[in-house]
Amino acid sequence: MEKNDEKLFDVYHGKNNNWQSCISYLRIFATICVIYLHTCSTLSENQELFDLSKMQKIFFNASYQMMYWAVPVFFMITGMLFLRKEMHVKSSEWLFKYSRRILLALVVFGIPYAALKLVMADGLSISLLDKAILAFLSDTGFGHLWYLYALIGIYLIMPVLKKFVDNASEGEIQLVLCALFVLDFCFPLFSRLSNLKIAFNSQFLYPVFYVLLGHWLFKNKEKVNRKLIGIIAIICVALIWILNSMSWNPKVWTSYDSPVIGVLAAVVFLMFVSKEWSEKFWLWRVDRLCFGAYLIHPLFIQFVYRFLKITPIRFKIYPVMTLLFCLIFVCLSFLASWIMRKIKILKKYVLQKGIILMSEYSVKIVVATHKKYKMPSDAMYIPLYVGAEGKKDSDGNELDLGYIKDNTGENISILNPSFCELTGLYWAWKNLDSDYIGLVHYRRYFGTKKRNPFDGILTYRQLKPMLECYQIFVPKKRKYYIETLYSHYAHTHYAEQLDLTKEILKEKYPEYVNTFDAVVNRTYGYMFNMCIMSRQLMNEYCTWLFDILFTLKQKIGEDNLSSFQSRFYGRVSEIIFNVWLEQQVRDKKVEKDQIKELSYLYTEKINWKRKIVSFIEAKFIGKKYEESF
Repeated sequence: MEKNDEKLFDVYHGKNNNWQSCISYLRIFATICVIYLHTCSTLSENQELFDLSKMQKIFFNASYQMMYWAVPVFFMITGMLFLRKEMHVKSSEWLFKYSRRILLALVVFGIPYAALKLVMADGLSISLLDKAILAFLSDTGFGHLWYLYALIGIYLIMPVLKKFVDNASEGEIQLVLCALFVLDFCFPLFSRLSNLKIAFNSQFLYPVFYVLLGHWLFKNKEKVNRKLIGIIAIICVALIWILNSMSWNPKVWTSYDSPVIGVLAAVVFLMFVSKEWSEKFWLWRVDRLCFGAYLIHPLFIQFVYRFLKITPIRFKIYPVMTLLFCLIFVCLSFLASWIMRKIKILKKYVLQKGIILMSEYSVKIVVATHKKYKMPSDAMYIPLYVGAEGKKDSDGNELDLGYIKDNTGENISILNPSFCELTGLYWAWKNLDSDYIGLVHYRRYFGTKKRNPFDGILTYRQLKPMLECYQIFVPKKRKYYIETLYSHYAHTHYAEQLDLTKEILKEKYPEYVNTFDAVVNRTYGYMFNMCIMSRQLMNEYCTWLFDILFTLKQKIGEDNLSSFQSRFYGRVSEIIFNVWLEQQVRDKKVEKDQIKELSYLYTEKINWKRKIVSFIEAKFIGKKYEESF
């Protein structure tokens, strides 16, 4: 395990990242259930090797069939992760990154498994390798690997599925799900029960159904009645046992494309994604071992059953011993996965599927500065000289700090004396072409406090795992405790600036007015005009923000104000950023768990004495701020 795992976990998970934890719990549970499935099915489907009584046949058949939901749930997790609105993966990545990794896993494990199966059946032969490769190509090796063959197909068509989901309405997605359920589940079941061949079925598409279902169920998880789905799960499990006890064609009813298994997979999935889960570091570490455990576990089952010839049926209390055997196989499989991850080449190219596979996103964060200053070395940061328009050096030449200037491209550099760092935000919005765009200050960054502040600044390596999970990154809330945002602004600046902003909202964006009132009456908020967000959201935010600020400038200007107080546009934007963000959540354009709060740091010492004194003077004697602290 990497030395920095603890740090990476802290970055990867957050207080609001509940859905990541639910995936880990679900994936671990499903992996264990798959191992239990094969612990039982190896006995019941090889009765020429294992002499089972009638009761044992019923027990082992029903035991593994009620676990059939586990593999479909893996498909549903794939849909939940990759079909999210904020998930952007290039078509080439599906072919050369994701599909390639699964193909490598198939080659590394599939050919040896196929060879082992041939040896167990026919012994050693000269043509063993040829036969093994042929078995690998035709998927006649160890049965559990069928999931990987199907997953490659899913990855190859994922760009089409993603485009459909991004552009389809809720009703259209539901219609497709219903159609696939009829074609993939109902028609095949009717055909098997009636022995009638029905041409109108697409049985081979059921993995697509599960992928779409995972996406749709996760989107609608808040509507779930947990008691109801629990009852449905019990009914499905009971039905499986009844079918086996009565010998009513149980396999017909309990295949991966059976309505019973489809419903059971859906309710188990909902049980996990609709629940609040705590976050533990051990959970994340175990989650990373699931893929390797899935790949390796049949080896231990075959070794114990076939070569050691020890099985649960040797014991009178075989139901209990089956659980014990399963526990042993689980422990051995996860241990083997941990060992395999120590082999660097296996870990790098084969076994990295346990957590969300992280795409490369382009991220550009503007560092607004008005002077020469030490800058972060990470390539995602762009030092930007703000207020460059009209600035001259001592020789009368255009001042050059060695940074990109905010008077290049489409810009509002001339407004910097009153708009401050917002001229940098405007420049980034109009001139940067990246997946994520952000703004920080030359002396204030996202990151953790270190003895040397520049050692604690957020890096792309730290940010990258979070980009799969979040659309917006904000500094941790600033809390005023005894002041609301409005009262603090009124004491330190001029309340009429906020009042006029509200009037502009009434005129241009009336749906935001109630949110404005709620925000300004809070004692906390996201401040500093610091943020990182997806390009789409940045475009929406800046379009809204600058429309308001330009209107505000037309109506009020900054005459008769000191140079410090005339910079109120930046301060107004700090507050109304919270209004915009809250409205996105209310309109369900952004989910709360897609917003990530990050710690921030200063590269310079804060004059706390002066800051506290100025705050008291502003609150109690009405003295406005005339400097930054």
